[in-house]
Amino acid sequence: MNKLIISALAASLLLASCGKESDPIQDEIQPGTEQPDTQTPDDAQDTDNEPENDKDKEPEKQPEPTGPKDHYGKLIQMPEMPEKDESLPQLQGKLPVWKSDGRWLVDESGNHINIHGFWQTQSPYFNGYKWGNDYNYQNSLNWNANQIDEILAKGWQMDFIRIHFDTYWMMKRNRPYPLKGEPYEYFDEKVFKQALDNLYVPLVKHCIDRGLHVVIHPGFVGPDAIEMGDGLHRVLAKVWDMVSSHPDLANNTDVMFELLNEPVHIIDARGINGAGDDSHDKALTAYMQNLIDHIRVNSQQNMLWVPGTSWQQHYAGYAKYKIEDHNFGFSVHCYPGWYGSDALEATPEYGQGSYGGGFESFRKGWDKEISVASKIAPVMVTEMDWAPKGYELSWGKSLTGEAGGPGFGANFKYLADRTENCSYIFFTAPEHLAVFDWNLAPIVTNNPAFHDEYHFLYDPEACNIQIYGWYQCYRNGRMYPDDVTSIKLGGVMNDSFILDGKMTAIVNAIDSKKVIYPLQDGYTVTSDNESVVMVDGISLIPKNEGSAAITISACGLTRQYTVTVKKFELDWAHLNPNIYANGVWNASTRTLVTGQWGFGGWRLEKPLDLTPFSKIVCVLGKDTEAGSGASFRLFDAGYWEGAVESNISSKTNEDGDYVLEIPITDNMRKADGKPFNAESVSIMGIWSNGSKKIVIKDIYWE
Repeated sequence: MNKLIISALAASLLLASCGKESDPIQDEIQPGTEQPDTQTPDDAQDTDNEPENDKDKEPEKQPEPTGPKDHYGKLIQMPEMPEKDESLPQLQGKLPVWKSDGRWLVDESGNHINIHGFWQTQSPYFNGYKWGNDYNYQNSLNWNANQIDEILAKGWQMDFIRIHFDTYWMMKRNRPYPLKGEPYEYFDEKVFKQALDNLYVPLVKHCIDRGLHVVIHPGFVGPDAIEMGDGLHRVLAKVWDMVSSHPDLANNTDVMFELLNEPVHIIDARGINGAGDDSHDKALTAYMQNLIDHIRVNSQQNMLWVPGTSWQQHYAGYAKYKIEDHNFGFSVHCYPGWYGSDALEATPEYGQGSYGGGFESFRKGWDKEISVASKIAPVMVTEMDWAPKGYELSWGKSLTGEAGGPGFGANFKYLADRTENCSYIFFTAPEHLAVFDWNLAPIVTNNPAFHDEYHFLYDPEACNIQIYGWYQCYRNGRMYPDDVTSIKLGGVMNDSFILDGKMTAIVNAIDSKKVIYPLQDGYTVTSDNESVVMVDGISLIPKNEGSAAITISACGLTRQYTVTVKKFELDWAHLNPNIYANGVWNASTRTLVTGQWGFGGWRLEKPLDLTPFSKIVCVLGKDTEAGSGASFRLFDAGYWEGAVESNISSKTNEDGDYVLEIPITDNMRKADGKPFNAESVSIMGIWSNGSKKIVIKDIYWE
């Protein structure tokens, strides 16, 4: 997924080169304009052209292939395994060796490490045709190698580079324009072999000489449906057969392989296209395992990175259907709006985007997928960026914000660092990195301008200046620099605030360039009145109504906040009697009459976190009519996704009122047996048979 829009036309091509549905060869030579390529052998210029004297011959009709068909009606045929080449090097490499050890990426001494880098593609379109458009390997190599050198000269502290084997250098030269079908259908082994020898391997060697490890991913990407034995599978297997048997890449510990870019869905054993359930998880593991098996015939030493479905967002299935390999990790993509993160604008592929959820919703989504993967093997985020949407120079549209509060960037860094074994790159186009100057930062702007590269690079709400600062600290083995000028609690706008539920107390350090450094440790949070606000690790927990002074200390600085704890108050005037079926509510007498099998209560704008408490209690008055069947219910999602319940009984308290209690525990279950998330109560209220008066005296928690 190529996320950087580098000209007014780039948006449509970005989608094609990186897995989006659009014209796959906008950057191709127009018919009749191809220039001779002095770097390419004559017999490779038009690999499929027929001899001149055969042009008038009727083509022989080929028999229609038989056998099972894939999702697109084309033949399914499993790719043949390659033969082992005994002449290949069994171990090679110049740089320090990195490999996986359980869930960790480790160096030669066994130290746990994380790595950080950038990306590059050799598509002439994405590079503004700086070396022309004539398949000239040397010109492309010179341009891209020079760009890498310029980036490193600007002081970017990079450990590795992700190189895209762009389809421009892999497909038949005389393919139709516009392309019909999927790019992989035009794969030409001979064309790719020449690009591999004359462009990619020399570029890989250049990166290694500059101290950069290299992650390679094939140019072909997942269409809406992939399937074992389909055309894409056969092409990917052939690409990896060729790459893993290349004498300069085989068993080269400086080079890592990312199996596929952004698979979306997969066909399971039932023939159903989908993702994220048991049968599709099983099919995904089998598909990726087959590609791994192809690579391992000749390359045992290269580190492999395995993608998930849903544009590289779904990994939970790998916990059950495990990858069998000795040296692998998971390659993840992460953009604003994904995993519940904040976005100013939805991404086209995933369609999720809202701003203000901040840390907690992002944390839950991250833990569901990425943390699950990180417990199995190392994780590398191979695509990620953000910037205010006015610039249109990033794929993700969000703000840096601060960890623990609104925004994407700082929360991403906090979660990546908290995961402990998460490496990442960011997806700003290389030509921007090559002109970045740390000394010019920061430039603060509230009105981003379309394609304004200058402000885009230095705006603290965009990714570039932030990641430059973060990478400097990573290289120095530190979490923050020397010039921290202030510290603050994430999500807190003023020096006093109200605490109405458990809060994660994340301390953000801010330097003179306005770069945010979310701290994992090395700071303290204290309360001067733990009977009101208790500090438990990094959590602030309200205990009783009142006020407390909270002091944070970090980076040689201190800051104090006044925290007021108030009981969460339900808005009785606006209880909704019609959440399900039409009912009636009298706020003055607190009397509810639901429709038949109806539900009345509250949809909470801010989900209620009940985990600091031992129970929640609903008291129904003694005037509640018999036969109501009243049931007090809490929901952690939509109305039809189940609830925890406490049902009315014949027992009453000394006043004759009915007391319905729901204990708050770590393993709460809904009535249907599914887990309940007490951190995120979204709906609360009363269900009844209908047509009976229910008097709600009080709802409280303790």
